[in-house]
Amino acid sequence: MKYLLKKSVKYVFQKLRVFFYTLISDRKVNINRCQPVIASGAGVFSIHKSVKFGVKTSPSFYNSYSYIEARKKSSKIEIGEGTVFNNNASIIADAGSITIGNKCIIGTNFHVINSDFHAINRHESCEIKVSDVKIGDNVFIGNNVSVLKGVYIPSDSVVANGSVVTKPINEKAIIGGNPAKVLKLL
Repeated sequence: MKYLLKKSVKYVFQKLRVFFYTLISDRKVNINRCQPVIASGAGVFSIHKSVKFGVKTSPSFYNSYSYIEARKKSSKIEIGEGTVFNNNASIIADAGSITIGNKCIIGTNFHVINSDFHAINRHESCEIKVSDVKIGDNVFIGNNVSVLKGVYIPSDSVVANGSVVTKPINEKAIIGGNPAKVLKLL
């Protein structure tokens, strides 16, 4: 009985968190939310309704959220059918686009950005570098992975835990390291 009560309290708590974060989002997106997601920005969201954010049996399920932002009107975030994000994802398109294909599996603490956002010295004026990011279909991305501007990851590739992907990959491969490099062609 005590176990069922605990399980019910956790379920209600998480549903309230998801509802609260949906309320504070300035954009409404129709996605499967196991974990709270904040959606923000003036850009376009094209996210298939079967995309799932959050995995109950993984770390940070009850104490983190995912963040999706298409900052400018020229920004676009596309996520294909059946893609699953574990807990604590961050996807930020400053301008241009970030595209994640169909049936990708993405680990905890995933971050993808398509811009430098500002100069190293914030008091300098310079042109902000933006370059699209494209992740193909059926890509497996481990935990604690960052994908930076201008990256292309081909379909059916694997990105190892803790990788920082800074350059496009041209062939289906296992990718790993900081900065990431091809470890093995598939």
